[in-house]
Amino acid sequence: ASNPVAPAPYSPAANADTSIDGKYHKIQKGDTLCYIAQKYGTYVATLKKLNNFSSGYKLLPGSKIKVAPST
Repeated sequence: ASNPVAPAPYSPAANADTSIDGKYHKIQKGDTLCYIAQKYGTYVATLKKLNNFSSGYKLLPGSKIKVAPST
């Protein structure tokens, strides 16, 4: 019998991509700016500013938003 494999520990930045332009989050169905802000230790207002969101913005699954400024 083989040993069961334990699931990987939860990584708060599992959907994050790092690039020259900063850190990004790939939107999943059900994500909200509040959830994403909590996940990355930032504020909704910061996410709105980083991504130039205006009122009426929509988070589309599969798209990426910036969650940290470039360094």
